Amino acid sequence: MDIRYLFKRDGVTVAGVAAAAEVDHSTAWRWKNGPSRPEWSQIVKLYGRGLITDDDLRAAGLAIPRAAPAPVSQPDIAPPAEDKPTDPPAEAVGEDAPTTESMANGFVDLVVKRGLAVGGRHS
Repeated sequence: MDIRYLFKRDGVTVAGVAAAAEVDHSTAWRWKNGPSRPEWSQIVKLYGRGLITDDDLRAAGLAIPRAAPAPVSQPDIAPPAEDKPTDPPAEAVGEDAPTTESMANGFVDLVVKRGLAVGGRHS
């Protein structure tokens, strides 16, 4: 982008452009007097400090620099636990509560007593 027009504005100096773009005085002098042109990062600095306007960028056919959106953080999600039946701790249900193992043994005893085992008779 040719910025020689900047130096024709009231109060704009080579030293001021150099300071705003964070370059050497000689670099800004070359922008004013020679074929040298600022890099995009330097144009963004001049834009951010108000020396280059939206209208200047549009006239040069350039996009208006905008801040990048803040990254969206993902919530910490724990992986699902395995679905395995487990006995609750005895203190949670009381010491007299049946366990999964004792309930299964009781069921087997009931099936055998009633003759409902595989191959048995139903009565």
